[in-house]
Amino acid sequence: MCCSAFGLTIIPSIAAAILGVLAKGDIARSGGALSGHGQAVTGLVTGIIAVVLSLAVIVFFVVIIVADGSTNFGY
Repeated sequence: MCCSAFGLTIIPSIAAAILGVLAKGDIARSGGALSGHGQAVTGLVTGIIAVVLSLAVIVFFVVIIVADGSTNFGY
């Protein structure tokens, strides 16, 4: 929960998207020996969605900090 508040979910999200692409390639090259195409697509899609949401959270916090204009941070 705290990792998502700081935008740290972007690292595993990128890994999920990359691994989804790699898994789809492995499954396609296996000639039917491997299954799990649906799982690979699901990992890819959820990874991409998580990257987009993580970037949105980071942008949101940056905009809030910049819009505040104060540099005293409550002191």
